[in-house]
Amino acid sequence: MDNTTIFLLTVFNYNKGRYRLVGIFLNKDEAEHCVVHNCVDIADDGYYTHAVIEEIKEGVYPTCLNRVFFSFNRESNCFELCDCPNIKLDDLVLIAF
Repeated sequence: MDNTTIFLLTVFNYNKGRYRLVGIFLNKDEAEHCVVHNCVDIADDGYYTHAVIEEIKEGVYPTCLNRVFFSFNRESNCFELCDCPNIKLDDLVLIAF
């Protein structure tokens, strides 16, 4: 195993308890492009209010090495970089799972 870095892209609406893994990337720039430009409407017409890119290494029981959060801007129909929304991360290994 070569410990490949993987970037998981998840959109979510925390208030409704809805999370959806929408992309798996080997390149962080491609993951960020997909989020920022709301590729293929990953926001689902604004239903998903936030997105997160989680960096992990391949393998069994992966843990998150880094998280970058985005919030959806309805006016521009794009996601924008933001601080971690008010969600409880203590019990989560990965938001994607």
